[in-house]
Amino acid sequence: MYKALYRKWRPAAFDEVCGQEHVTTVLRNQVISNTVSHAYLFCGTHGTGKTTCAKVLAKAVNCLAPENGSPCGKCSACIEIDSGTSTDVLEIDAASNNGVDGIRSIRDEVVYPPSTLKKRVYIIDEVHMLTDSANNALLKTLEEPPEYVLFILATTELQKIPATILSRCQRFEFRRIDADVISDRVRHVCANENIEIDDEAVNLIARLSDGAMRDALSLLESCTASSKTNIIDYASAEKQLGVANNEEVVSLLQFAAEGNVSSAMDVLDRLYKGSRDLATLIDQLTYLTRDLLVIQSLPGITLNRLGSSFCFSHSMFDSLTALAETTTKETLVYFFDVLSEARSRMGLSAHNKRLVAEMAVIKLSQPSFSDGIDALRARVAALEAGIPLRSAPTVQADKPKETVKKENAPPQKKESTKPSKKGFSAKAEFLDALVKRGAGSIYAFASTCTYSLEDTTLHIYPDNAIGYSVLSAESALSFLTDAASIAIKANAAVSVHEPNGVEAPTEIPLDDLM
Repeated sequence: MYKALYRKWRPAAFDEVCGQEHVTTVLRNQVISNTVSHAYLFCGTHGTGKTTCAKVLAKAVNCLAPENGSPCGKCSACIEIDSGTSTDVLEIDAASNNGVDGIRSIRDEVVYPPSTLKKRVYIIDEVHMLTDSANNALLKTLEEPPEYVLFILATTELQKIPATILSRCQRFEFRRIDADVISDRVRHVCANENIEIDDEAVNLIARLSDGAMRDALSLLESCTASSKTNIIDYASAEKQLGVANNEEVVSLLQFAAEGNVSSAMDVLDRLYKGSRDLATLIDQLTYLTRDLLVIQSLPGITLNRLGSSFCFSHSMFDSLTALAETTTKETLVYFFDVLSEARSRMGLSAHNKRLVAEMAVIKLSQPSFSDGIDALRARVAALEAGIPLRSAPTVQADKPKETVKKENAPPQKKESTKPSKKGFSAKAEFLDALVKRGAGSIYAFASTCTYSLEDTTLHIYPDNAIGYSVLSAESALSFLTDAASIAIKANAAVSVHEPNGVEAPTEIPLDDLM
């Protein structure tokens, strides 16, 4: 009968358990010294070895000839437990047997000694699913069971376990398994299963498994099933696991960083039509953002120093280094927040993943659509780095119909309201005052304006309609007036002029004012 790889390669001894040495060492020593407790609680994320260690411990305490604290796997007790025919080792799924009646039956059974083994072992999986009544029924038996009874509880949600249960058990935390350990195990399984796999595919499986060995072997089995020749390369693994091509993911993020919404949406549409999973795509963009931040934070870092912590394909390192040089850290932090929010929304509403992904791509390309502090920091950092602000496209209104001039009407002379051009040498102090007062969004638009000072009145000339709309708001004028008073060291007034209305002074270059 065919067995799934994660079942076929389930560790049979403590030495075979990967990445949980802090647990297996203690359990093995307790078996050697005959100081095994009456109750254990194994907690941690799925696929990290909780049930495996429970089964190994059940064999170890019943083994007739244990080897260095591990079961021999050859005696009648080990064979009986491995075959699942033992009536003294019972596995209970608390998710489907969470009522008080099931726990009461355990309480009634423990009074009888084991039939063939030295200890009767109860392995209760997903114990956090037990009802309050079931937990109460378990308490007394769990605290003082007969010497021939061993309880092993396993859970993925420790916070749901009552304190009364926790205080009666020895608790062990199972950690996420390191990617290097998972990679080595995958290679070991492939070597014994006559599967040819390249390093890039192994790294991809290890990354997608997210610290769970069972998930890694399941992904490997999926890749093997799609290959008729038992040869797995990166391209075939990428296609089978529904992962977008690395080059396409990088190009999507690069278009977003450039503010090229159209090209970014084209890439997203192409991936969607290619049946790529959008949740996985968002995860890939998040991993890519993380890699870019690591490269930026560690100048001169090499691929060898990154090792397995580098999430993307190693062949993409040079491309990512070039992209990191043209993107600010603040922008990447903003990207991370947008992608994390999109991934969370996909988990809550799986029916509209495409809509969530499209909104995320638009927000990545246009930080002006977001009013969060990270979006403002990204825009300010872009201005300081000399990167043009990526603003939303404006819709040009229909031109009004030309009016017919009256015959013999005298030409109207346009009155000039242009102030005297005295310049504004304190612009740096003015902008610094805005930043110190926490007016980040106002600073973003004010830094691109032209200025002139007339007596104690500061004239501000925004270069676009959006800037005028923001700076002429009543709330913005209060900040601008206070900052101007600080800059000129006197009570100041502020006048914000509409673009194309009053001509801005042209002989005062922006660079000179900064």
